[in-house]
Parts: sequence; C-alpha cells; structure tokens
Amino acid sequence: IHNTNQSGELHPCSTKLRTVYANDNKFKSANLSGCFLAGRSATIRLQNNELTSVDITNDPGIYSLNLYNNSLNQTAVDNVLQALESYGTG
Repeated sequence: IHNTNQSGELHPCSTKLRTVYANDNKFKSANLSGCFLAGRSATIRLQNNELTSVDITNDPGIYSLNLYNNSLNQTAVDNVLQALESYGTG
C-alpha cells in the first residue's frame, strides 16, 4: 500500500506476511507486534511516513526494516534497535 495516502495506525493482523511496503504515506504509528515469526525473513518498508511510534514486539522474523524519514524520537529509535538486537537481526 505504498504511496496511497493512508494515515492513522498501520496494524496488519496476519502472521503470514513476508513483506510490508507502506512507505510514502502518512501513518502516525505502526503496530507490527507478533506479525513476523522466527524464520520469516520479513522486509518492512515504512520510510517517508509520520511515524512517532513503532511496535515490533515479538517479531524475531524481521530481516530488513526501513524507517527512514519519519518523526521517531531518540527513545523510539532506541526501542526499535534494542528489539532488533534481541532478535539477532544483523
């Protein structure tokens, strides 16, 4: 759904996702918790939104996460990096 003028919260519910391309929208938050199970090798592109929060709790299957050009503060960035590190994401 990239570049489709979406806004609000992005909250996909499927645990079968491998890719999420929702870049170039106006999302304020993204709740991806539990969507990407271990071994999924998921690619997520959320760049160029207005994100202030991103929840990637219980998502060890994330391989690539692009959050470039959003409104995340230092705490939000630190939380994302800590979660990715805990999953062993390279």
